[in-house]
Amino acid sequence: NAFGEAEVRLLSTVAASMGVALESARLFNETKEALHKVEERTAELSETLEYQTAISRVLRVISESPTDVAPVLEVILDCATRLLQPQFAATYRYDGRLIHMAATRNWTPEMTEEASALFPMPADERSITGRAILARKTIAIEDLLSDPQYGLGQLAKAGGWRRMISAPMLKDGLPVGTINVTWAQPGQTPQRQIDLLQTFADQAVIAIEN
Repeated sequence: NAFGEAEVRLLSTVAASMGVALESARLFNETKEALHKVEERTAELSETLEYQTAISRVLRVISESPTDVAPVLEVILDCATRLLQPQFAATYRYDGRLIHMAATRNWTPEMTEEASALFPMPADERSITGRAILARKTIAIEDLLSDPQYGLGQLAKAGGWRRMISAPMLKDGLPVGTINVTWAQPGQTPQRQIDLLQTFADQAVIAIEN
């Protein structure tokens, strides 16, 4: 049988309503995506501002303590801990032959005891500090449990860390120490965090040079 006019009008009305609903959903998704991008960009700008503020703070401490490197290392550890939010942080000194502990942040007595039995130690592939010194560049390890060359297992176990990065302090191209940060969870470290830690290491060299 033929469709009546009322049935045709009803179906046309339903189809038109569905079209409006689909267009509304499309516009909503586009708006939501645009807002998400704005939020991401705002977060990036906020993070960049925080990084720049921290770098300026370190430079100010360098200018205020031209003959003492200790306050500079302390503020660097403070800034690295606040911005990168690692589990632990530490600085190491390298005398050209051996690596020495310099300063730590959030370390437990057990970790300090384990470290005192290991350091000073040669710069070799057993530690991420040794690798950064030998390579003269920032080294990142995503998961220590899958790294057969890492030889400081007892120290890592005491600290419970698995992911870590080490940035070398280079004076005239020669390593004089490193800054290390660690996390309990494995994973890839964002490049911006690696770059920031290297910037802190470069600032530490300025203080050492002074």
